[in-house]
Amino acid sequence: MMAAEEEKPGLKSSSSIVPCFLFVELVIMAGTVLLAYYFEYTDTFPVHIQGFFCYDKTFSKPYPGPDETSKIPPLLVYSLVTGIPCFTVRPCG
Repeated sequence: MMAAEEEKPGLKSSSSIVPCFLFVELVIMAGTVLLAYYFEYTDTFPVHIQGFFCYDKTFSKPYPGPDETSKIPPLLVYSLVTGIPCFTVRPCG
């Protein structure tokens, strides 16, 4: 058996391909974040409101909106969704 430190001539170490995988992963993650941002803040897909509407004020409540009721700011959520996979999905070795 060969020792773990010895390598055959002409074979490349697998560590030379790690930066390539990291670069591809970062490009995919950045593209996903940009698409999420684009779809969130543009009218690419118009919203169709469907359902039963009762205009009686005694049954209605004001809608506070997602930013007013959220305990975590959206920027922090997007940062965690982007950052956690980058640090947890990494090559072994």
